[in-house]
Amino acid sequence: MSEPSELARALAPLRAEYVRRLDEMANRIKPEHFSREPIARTDGGRLVEGEDGFPIRYDVADTNEGYTYEVCSAHDDKPALERLRVGATEVELLPGKWEALVVTCTFDGDPVEEDAQALASLYRAFHELAWHGGFTPRNSTEPWSGRVHQLKVVMTGSAIAAVFDLGTLPASGLDALLRAIDGFGAARAPVAKVVIGGVPPDPNAAV
Repeated sequence: MSEPSELARALAPLRAEYVRRLDEMANRIKPEHFSREPIARTDGGRLVEGEDGFPIRYDVADTNEGYTYEVCSAHDDKPALERLRVGATEVELLPGKWEALVVTCTFDGDPVEEDAQALASLYRAFHELAWHGGFTPRNSTEPWSGRVHQLKVVMTGSAIAAVFDLGTLPASGLDALLRAIDGFGAARAPVAKVVIGGVPPDPNAAV
C-alpha cells in the first residue's frame, strides 16, 4: 500500500473528527433501526435531488422513527499543515469542517465566463464520481461507504468555491481534485491559489 500523500495527511485530522462524531451519532440509534448513509427517496422510490442537482445522501437514519440525522460540528478542526503544493499550484489550508469543507480556487485575474463555468463543472464532476464511490478504498475495513454527500458551488469575482459535505470520502480522495485543478490551471486558465477550509461563501451566490 502506498504512503498517504502530503495533502491526505494534512486533511486526515478533519476527517477523523467527522467520523468520530458520526460514530457517536450512530451509537445513539438501536442497531435494528440504524441505516448508514441512506439516500433520500420519494414514497415511489425515486431519488430526491438536493440544491446541487445530486441525490441527497444523509449521514444516518432511524428507520423506526423515520428521522435522518446530520453531523454538524460547532467548531472548525485544524489541518496538520498550513501550506503545501500540488504540482505547480500553491495550496493554503485553514481550519474547517469535513462536513462543510470549502475549496476555493482564485484565478490569476478575473476569469472569462467560460473558464469560470468550466472550473465549476470540474467541481461537479469530482463530486459525481465521489458520490458514486469512485474513491472508496477496495480493501477498507471501515463500515462507512467512503462517498461524498452534498455539494454547493459559489462564484464570487475571481474566485470559484465549492462547499463539500465530504461525507465518508477518504482524505486521499481529494488528491484527484487537486491534481485536476493543477492541470486546469496549466492547460486552461491560470489558478493563483487554492484555499481549503475557512468560512463558506455567501450561499445566495450559488450557481
